[in-house]
Amino acid sequence: MNAAPESITRHELTAALIHLEHSGDKPRCDSCWDKAGSILDHIEAHREPEYEPGEIYEDAEEVRYLRLGSESFPWLLLGRNGVPVPNLAGAPATPLRKLVPEGPQSAKPSHFDVLAEIVTGLGHDETDKQLADRICKLLEGGTS
Repeated sequence: MNAAPESITRHELTAALIHLEHSGDKPRCDSCWDKAGSILDHIEAHREPEYEPGEIYEDAEEVRYLRLGSESFPWLLLGRNGVPVPNLAGAPATPLRKLVPEGPQSAKPSHFDVLAEIVTGLGHDETDKQLADRICKLLEGGTS
């Protein structure tokens, strides 16, 4: 089975290790299989989680961040009132929890949702009309 282009399977990694350590002459190598498993376990334990652009996350100190997704400006620090705060540090300490609305307010967009739409739209060079349409759709209960 082939993995996605950005990932590798244990079988593929084992084959690469066999090629490196045994010049590909050995059809099976238990130590290579074990090394591949150890490498993949280490990567999984230390891999940065995927953070979705436009979503708001919170760190252990309950500081909120908006994920922008741009490589040059990936995070926006949000104050307690939802207003963006200049963040000179660049990126928050991770891991972060995704904020998920609960109860009746989950049906209506929050201040943070609208802010996320504005920032996301600005990051994609949308026109004023496109951005306004996205926010209206959000306010009507749709998704962007």
